[in-house]
Amino acid sequence: MLTGFVMSAFADDPPFLSAIVDDVLVIFRLFCTGTMTTYGHFATNAIHAGQEPEQWANHEVIPPICLSTTFKQSAPAKFKVNDSLHQ
Repeated sequence: MLTGFVMSAFADDPPFLSAIVDDVLVIFRLFCTGTMTTYGHFATNAIHAGQEPEQWANHEVIPPICLSTTFKQSAPAKFKVNDSLHQ
C-alpha cells in the first residue's frame, strides 16, 4: 500500500514533513477515488450532530454564530457601566 510505504520512508523526518505527506496523500486519494475521506472525521461529525439543514430557511448545515452585539446608549459617549464587571 502506498500510504504505508510513504509513511515508513519519512518516519525519522520532522513532524512538519509528515503533515505535508499526509496532505499529499489526501490529494492523491481525491484524484484517484473522487473522495477525500481519510479518517473518521470525528470533529466534523461532532459539529454536524443534531443539525438538520432542513430546519433552516437556507438549509445551512451549521447556523451562523453571532460574535458581536450592540448596546443602547442614553447619549453619544455615555455608556452605562455594569459595576459587577469592574470588581
